[in-house]
Amino acid sequence: MLRVVRLNKEDWEEYKKIRLECLQKESQAFNSKFEDCVEYEDEYWIDRLAVKKDVYIGAKEENELVGIVNLKLEDKEEEVGTAVVQGMYVKSRVRGKGLGKKIMRELIDIAQKNKIERLRLWVRESQVVARSMYESEGFKFVEKAGEKTVIMEKVLSD
Repeated sequence: MLRVVRLNKEDWEEYKKIRLECLQKESQAFNSKFEDCVEYEDEYWIDRLAVKKDVYIGAKEENELVGIVNLKLEDKEEEVGTAVVQGMYVKSRVRGKGLGKKIMRELIDIAQKNKIERLRLWVRESQVVARSMYESEGFKFVEKAGEKTVIMEKVLSD
C-alpha cells in the first residue's frame, strides 16, 4: 500500500538514500550533483529536513521511501505567497501508479493550508511525463528558463 507522509529530521537516512539515488539515475533533472551530495556529512541531511520554512513530503510503500518532493517557501519580499516545488522523484519501479499525482496533491493541500497563493516549479523540456502530470494538476507554462528548462506555475484558489 502506498501512503504519503510528511518527512522530518528523523527520516534523514531514508531521505539521503533516495535523494542520492535520484541524483544518480536522473542527474539531468536536478541542479545538484551526485558527486557533491554524496560527500555531505550526516548533519547536512538532518539539517535539511529540519528547516522550518521547507516542507518535505515522502511516499512510502510498506516502510520504504519510494518518492520525495519538497516545498520551499520564498522569503524574498516580492515573492511572499509563493512556494517552489523542488526535487520531485518517484522510484522507477512504482511509476505509473499515480504516486506523483498523490504526492503533488498532498503538497498542494499543505500549500493551501499555509496560505500559499502560487506554486512554481522548473522542469526539463525532455521530461514529458513529468510535465504532463504537472499540467494535469493545473500547472501552466510560464516561460523558458535557459535552453532546456521551463518554468510552470499553479495559482491556488481558496
